[in-house]
Amino acid sequence: MPVGEYPVEVSICRSNELGVRMCTARLKIKKTEAILYKLANPTEESAAFVGKDGVLSGFPVDAGMISICDEQVAKEYKEFIDDWYKDNPHGNHYDDYFAKFFKESDEKLPQYQREGGDFIEWKNPKTKNKLVMVASGLGDGFYQSYWGYDSNNEICELIVPLVNPDLFGL
Repeated sequence: MPVGEYPVEVSICRSNELGVRMCTARLKIKKTEAILYKLANPTEESAAFVGKDGVLSGFPVDAGMISICDEQVAKEYKEFIDDWYKDNPHGNHYDDYFAKFFKESDEKLPQYQREGGDFIEWKNPKTKNKLVMVASGLGDGFYQSYWGYDSNNEICELIVPLVNPDLFGL
C-alpha cells in the first residue's frame, strides 16, 4: 500500500463485565467499502514467529498497546525510544513520558475510554510523523489483522479485532 497518512478509527464496546474496551481498530486506506476480509499474513522477514510450518499470522502485544504506522515511522519511533532511554536510563517510557498524552486523551474524550486513557495520536517531536497507539482490548496477547477488499478486489482497509463482543454477550 502506498506510504501516506490514513485515518485510524477505533470502535468501542461497553460491558457490565468488561467496562469500556477498545473493540476494533481500522486503518482506512480508501473510501470504498470492504466486502471481503482476508488474514493479513506477514512475510518471513516481518513475522513475529517463523516455525517449520511457516509464519505465524499476527503480532504479539506486551504492555497492552498496539500501534498502527508504516515501517519508516516505526523506525523513527524506535530511535525516539532509544534516545529517550539514553536520557532516562532508569525511566519507564510509558509512565514517565506517554502517560500524560493518554491522560489528555481521557480528559478530552472520557466517554470513550477507561480512566487514564486508551488511545492517542502521537507526533514524534523529532520528525513530526504521527502514529496511533490504542489499548489492546484485553491487554497482552497475540492479535491478528485483516485486509479489507472492496468490490474491485482492491485493499481499502486494515482491521485489527481487539475484543470479540460475541464472546461476552455484548
